[in-house]
Amino acid sequence: MPNALHLMNAGGHLSPVLEAEVRGVVQATLARQAARLELDGVDVAVYVSPWDLPETGIFRYAPLDHLVEVRLNPDIRILPPAGAPSCPPPWPTNCTMPAAGRARDTVRPY
Repeated sequence: MPNALHLMNAGGHLSPVLEAEVRGVVQATLARQAARLELDGVDVAVYVSPWDLPETGIFRYAPLDHLVEVRLNPDIRILPPAGAPSCPPPWPTNCTMPAAGRARDTVRPY
């Protein structure tokens, strides 16, 4: 049985640009991890929620062996703006974390 991504955005809490980017990032991540872990029949539900980790704006939870929930808060940004140099973990000593800001229009995976 194939894995499935459910990006819940009927309320329009994600801009069309951010929705498309989130969909692309999550689909690529799901495919990569499914191949690595031999996952099959997993539903990944992604939705906007204010109940997240304030440091990241993301909360992940797997309550069942076939379900992963990912909560996003697009008002929290921990990633650099589009076009800015990024410093993926582990953080090099010559790199600094960007200041918090809004992330409604860009998301970039590490």
